[in-house]
Amino acid sequence: MKKIFECICMAAIMLCGCSAPQHDETSAGGQSVYNQYLRTSRIALTDRNAVMVDGNHLYYADYEPLTAPDYLCFDPSCNHRSSECASSFSVAAMVFGSEDYLYYPAMDDSAYAFYRMTYQGTEREKLFDFPYNESSDIGYSVDYNDPFVCVLLNAKELNDGRGCVLIKNINNKNDDWECIFGDNSDRDYKSVIFHDGWYFSAYRIGEGKLGLEAYRLSDGTRIDVTDDWDLLSASDIAVTEDHFVWTKQEDGFYSKGFADQEPEKIASLEKVIDQAQTFADDEFFCLINTSVYVDDQLDIPEEERGLKIYDRSGNLLVKLSNQELGFHPLYLWSEKNRIVFANSDQSFIFPYFYIYKEDIRNKKPEYHLIS
Repeated sequence: MKKIFECICMAAIMLCGCSAPQHDETSAGGQSVYNQYLRTSRIALTDRNAVMVDGNHLYYADYEPLTAPDYLCFDPSCNHRSSECASSFSVAAMVFGSEDYLYYPAMDDSAYAFYRMTYQGTEREKLFDFPYNESSDIGYSVDYNDPFVCVLLNAKELNDGRGCVLIKNINNKNDDWECIFGDNSDRDYKSVIFHDGWYFSAYRIGEGKLGLEAYRLSDGTRIDVTDDWDLLSASDIAVTEDHFVWTKQEDGFYSKGFADQEPEKIASLEKVIDQAQTFADDEFFCLINTSVYVDDQLDIPEEERGLKIYDRSGNLLVKLSNQELGFHPLYLWSEKNRIVFANSDQSFIFPYFYIYKEDIRNKKPEYHLIS
């Protein structure tokens, strides 16, 4: 499940920001809704820019034109070496975006808490503490999709210490946290992803087996999606008007209506895929069948490693191998008109490239590289 959720323990918060002239504000508009199609918490999309965490700094890229990342600091006299620089970000390993703001979890002197800053990295402020900070052996995995922040946690005071998911509307700071997974069951929840108004969480069924449950935020509808969710957390799920679509690695595409009782296999993958991850957006499934860390240990031909893009019916539209690309691709994010990838052989945030969605629809594997 791509989305990479990270449990972190961090140093004391530093409130910082360069004294900088106002950045030229050219909003691409609506980009932040595509945060739900990210599956890494090291990148955030605002309506102004894409922001990345790399090392102890924040970097940004403008959308139009899509630029190579630069320090998230607009003070021309700053050398970006001081903790006072707006791009300094040693307090956290994850960041989330919405409209004109960035959000992040961090540890202060007393509690693990949720913070906000502008899309320029300035005006950092604490919003509220996370729940159960006083519990022993507490650990958090955090996700944010405007306006909800959710935490996957284990606390002995809640659901007998099994994994649970709590959410909070950041616009209602004084409201209590609501438990949406683990509130009335014996399930031990292991992950959280968000798509189109639904939260999904995998839970352990038995030894080596996971199920997947869905929760609709608008009315609290709960649906058991499948009792055969990918154990490697390499799948992703899409939501249509009346059904879910997801991939099962080394197998194919599955669909389940909101009212149906059993999932249905609707298409097979092109061939058996080892060590693959699938990332869904509002139109496509992007399958990454390569890893710079494990490829040399696997008996997969170089021409079978790389990137494949399917539509929601399981039809293969684009295939770009490592040989064609010249590097190991890594999915980053989707936008209205393009999908963006990184060259994972080098830095996490660049160089990277993008493919226009129109070219994907026309089955033209053309990509545009920015280094």
